[in-house]
Amino acid sequence: MGELVWLLVFLLTASVAAYKRMTLSNTVSLLAGVMVLGTLFGSIGFFSWLVFLIVAVPLSIPDIRRPYITKPILAFYKKVSPESQPLSRKRLMPALSGGMVNCFLVNPIGTSFMPFLKGD
Repeated sequence: MGELVWLLVFLLTASVAAYKRMTLSNTVSLLAGVMVLGTLFGSIGFFSWLVFLIVAVPLSIPDIRRPYITKPILAFYKKVSPESQPLSRKRLMPALSGGMVNCFLVNPIGTSFMPFLKGD
């Protein structure tokens, strides 16, 4: 039962770190701290540390992560993802470049529906 509690604490900590958009090195350090606490309380053993190190070390070193993990995953997703339609790509570009556009308030011709919504 103690192992399950520490697994939930570990997953909750990883989720909070992802939500807060912590850097990878800070996240790994935080998770290592959780592992140390779990070890001190006697619930995390050698096998858990081995799995953590097998996952954390390659992810923490950019020279290993980029060519062997990130590049193959991106190549796979580029291969399986469908091509976007030109109109949807055109509508997304202002949002992707830092601006915001409400795609639902513009009809395909390009005139805005905002005057009709304001009651003018």
